[in-house]
Amino acid sequence: MLVSSRNSILSGQGEIVFPTGNTSKGLGSGVTTFGAFASYGQILPSASFLQFQIGTDQPTSTDEAPRTIFWRLAAGRSFRQESGLGPPLVADARVVSDRDFAPGATANIDVVPQFQVTLNRRQHVRINLGLQIPATNTAGRSKQVVFYFLWDWFDGGLLDGWK
Repeated sequence: MLVSSRNSILSGQGEIVFPTGNTSKGLGSGVTTFGAFASYGQILPSASFLQFQIGTDQPTSTDEAPRTIFWRLAAGRSFRQESGLGPPLVADARVVSDRDFAPGATANIDVVPQFQVTLNRRQHVRINLGLQIPATNTAGRSKQVVFYFLWDWFDGGLLDGWK
């Protein structure tokens, strides 16, 4: 689903996440999970933006993994290089939260300052770097570096658009 206007967008998504990772090391839930979320984005003046997302994860076995609800809020700004003609640098701050559907559970809330850099002229290869900082339930939850590499292959090969 996708609904958009000139300066905003609303979308929804469903997913199936298969059990991967190593649950003894805290990687993955160990069960198949069904997820759904809705997202809203708004372009603001001065190359700024606001994004919001809310969703849920529903595991096939609640004995192994809890059902959860989550939300994310981001506010940021895009900065253009070379008098507005070069690739953008995007800086934003996010507040992210998740909560188990369990009696007595409390919400984990984290703050995530981050930035995204376009690596090439075609702007289809990007990297993102941030630091996720626990704001609530801090015992046993440490700061984490978050990173992603994005290649929008539809817009060209990995080596295209660098000059």
